[in-house]
Amino acid sequence: MPSRRTTTILPAFYSDNCLNLMPGAKRQITIDLPHANGAPISRVALRIDGWRLDRPNCRLGLGGVPVVFNEHALTVDQAVATFASARVATCVRDAADRTRRRPRHR
Repeated sequence: MPSRRTTTILPAFYSDNCLNLMPGAKRQITIDLPHANGAPISRVALRIDGWRLDRPNCRLGLGGVPVVFNEHALTVDQAVATFASARVATCVRDAADRTRRRPRHR
């Protein structure tokens, strides 16, 4: 849960870590956490990243573990260009230039 006192618990073992579900499909995931000094860890939360999540109808938090959605992890329109985004833009522009210069076959 994002707060001033957030700790990442490592290792955390997931039964599956990448899901592609069709609308209405269900999947149960098990997360095994280590024990602190022999006692189970308390006050845990789960942060979810994903595309096209049905947040209003989400039932992930019904198991007693708070769930928060990582709002900024999936930002597509970045304010700062990265190497990859600049490289893709260059490739697209170069491909368009080549298409315009290509002679047409008759």
